[in-house]
Amino acid sequence: MAVVSQTESPLFIRTLAKGYTVLLLVLICLLPSTAIAYIYFFQDPSLRFEQHGFHEIAIGVSLLQSAFIAYVTWRCYLHVGESLFRWLTFSFLAFTVIYCLHGVFTRLSQDNLMLFILYGPAARATMAACLLAGLFAQGQHAHLVVQRYQRRYWLAGLSAFAAIDVLVFILASSSWGPMSRWAMEVTAMCLTLICALIIVMRRTRSPLMTIFALSLLFFAQSSLAFLLSSVWNHMWWLAHGIFATGFMALSYGVIQAFLTTGSFTTVFSQAELMEQIKMEKVRAEDALVKLQRAHEELETLAATDILTGAANRREFEARAAKEIAREGAAAMAERLRQQVESEVVTIAATQLRFTASLGVAQYGIDGDRYETVISMADNRMYQAKRQGRNQVVVQ
Repeated sequence: MAVVSQTESPLFIRTLAKGYTVLLLVLICLLPSTAIAYIYFFQDPSLRFEQHGFHEIAIGVSLLQSAFIAYVTWRCYLHVGESLFRWLTFSFLAFTVIYCLHGVFTRLSQDNLMLFILYGPAARATMAACLLAGLFAQGQHAHLVVQRYQRRYWLAGLSAFAAIDVLVFILASSSWGPMSRWAMEVTAMCLTLICALIIVMRRTRSPLMTIFALSLLFFAQSSLAFLLSSVWNHMWWLAHGIFATGFMALSYGVIQAFLTTGSFTTVFSQAELMEQIKMEKVRAEDALVKLQRAHEELETLAATDILTGAANRREFEARAAKEIAREGAAAMAERLRQQVESEVVTIAATQLRFTASLGVAQYGIDGDRYETVISMADNRMYQAKRQGRNQVVVQ
């Protein structure tokens, strides 16, 4: 029977788990393309779902969501000052300001199709441009608190988005409308793919950045679906669903950043947190060992003379106190003598009494070697016997 060693098994399982995770991410990324391919090859071109009221409600919900996420992202930016969050705020603001007219002009889809449809790709392209700018600005020093509250940045952004609304209105009224739709949709798709590629190449170890990359890939595939669709057909609605899924995933990432560290790049997975805890534990143990060594060195310095290395007066007094407290051997010997003397042993109705002769020697005074001290104590014991027994001789 084959046996896998304990040292190889965890590594194998971790590698297998990581590979499975990558496979899952790839499958999730390909889900929109699978749905797009299915509808493209098997849909009935004559089937359409033209429901203005449903479209307006869906657009209204999307705008409320984007406005709320824009506010949350802005609060994150005020908290940490990351450039990425400022551009994320701009991206959600751009989507809200530009995409709202896509809903406003829903009822004009039959009379002026370009006026109705152009605001969608314009919103997606502008949002993608802001996201790309945010990724290029990622890693820069945090903005000062004064800079975070300057209104001119936000007013300039809102003015630019309003100008885009006006430009789209002009294009919708010109012969450039159909070409503009294709150009903006292709631009949005290319920009989001570039953003996703940047995140993958940087290999940022953050689950929120992974969600960010997935959202961008969904945005790119939604633009592809819009390019392959016609208004109100199934592909067109699928494109809305793909974009909404990516938008909700990105919104989830923003909310998680807001509820935790306030940053996209410093929110870690459970495995990464456990790894960091292990590393911090090792650092703490090393610091404790160094602290103990430093404490021992301080004790040595406090107890000895720096020049000679001999015990100083403070250490001498401390040791003397210990020796005096220990050097109570005479009193203990006397208690032992008295206890022996008071003991009575009865054997066959005969009482027997004992006495003890003890000798006490002191280390240092009577000698500085074990044999010398023991010999001195032995001599004093015999001296106690010669002096009449049942006594303690100290000197």
